[in-house]
Amino acid sequence: MERERLVLVEVEKLVTEEFRQKKKENRLSLAHDLTHVEGVANFASMAAKYLGQRRGVEDLEYLKWLAEIIGLLHDIKRDATEEVPHGLVGADYIRNNERIRALLLSEELNLVCRVIQYHEDSYEEISQRFEGLTLTRILGQAIVIGDKLAEASGPRVLERRSFFVGKERILSGDLKGKFKYPEESYLAVLGETIRRLYEINHAKNYSEEVRPFVDFLHPWQYEFYAGLLAKARMSEGEAGKYLKSRGFPKLDNALERIGERHLDGKFFKKKEFPQIAATIMNIAFADKKDLEESAYELVREYVLADSPDKAIAHLARKEYKYKYLEKWVNGIISYRNSTFVKEVEKKFNI
Repeated sequence: MERERLVLVEVEKLVTEEFRQKKKENRLSLAHDLTHVEGVANFASMAAKYLGQRRGVEDLEYLKWLAEIIGLLHDIKRDATEEVPHGLVGADYIRNNERIRALLLSEELNLVCRVIQYHEDSYEEISQRFEGLTLTRILGQAIVIGDKLAEASGPRVLERRSFFVGKERILSGDLKGKFKYPEESYLAVLGETIRRLYEINHAKNYSEEVRPFVDFLHPWQYEFYAGLLAKARMSEGEAGKYLKSRGFPKLDNALERIGERHLDGKFFKKKEFPQIAATIMNIAFADKKDLEESAYELVREYVLADSPDKAIAHLARKEYKYKYLEKWVNGIISYRNSTFVKEVEKKFNI
């Protein structure tokens, strides 16, 4: 265990140095910063143990350790403006980095690089890619759960999407010139939320084994989604068509499925997704003004802040007029301080 501890210390040090240099050179996306990779490492480690328990892996602590290393390193070569897939570039960098090579055994290095190379895959894609490779498959699935489910669906996504989509992408990314900053930042965030819920992170994209996580995490996103729609004064279908007409990218696949109308309360069955179904029912009877103002104020706080850290620090000091905003801020804080992950571990007996 001493070796594993020392390796983690050195990996954390290397990642911190790399991110500090990127920030100095203005290449760091503040939605993909040290807070992000630490969150992914934390959740992926827990998810790896969860999957390992169900698949008969004996050394669960070693599995968790590998998942934590991969989580810390997975975005080491992701820049604010991405020109080539950062998974491939990151894997090459890690494979040839003398400091990392000195820390890991050759089989560990190969495994870490292989998972990082393909971590941008969907859960289904990475599951198929590593079929028959027990450890690699678990670690690949765990990193996707940490990166694309926990960081892109639970309370954490509310701040990451608000800042990254509502600010970074509008000011200097693919949404520049398509939406007005900050007035229409919430519309850009709505567009990405539609894309996530109806394509990339569709609840039914995940295997039954992982769906308890989905059912636990997605309700946060559906509340936020309902608030954004209320602010836009549009139905799901109307919002999808409007945002596509405004040039929001890569919406076609999501729009093919938006007819499922998740917020109508008929798509998710209580037996399959009990918490999502209950949340959507609650949304139907919720104070729409509270939902609308909570979603708009949260987005605005993040897009006007210099960083997500400064936004949450300001929000944490506020007195809340709206209950959903208070709930979401408390959720973001609990995710950041690892209380949320401990809650998941307890709930699923991990």
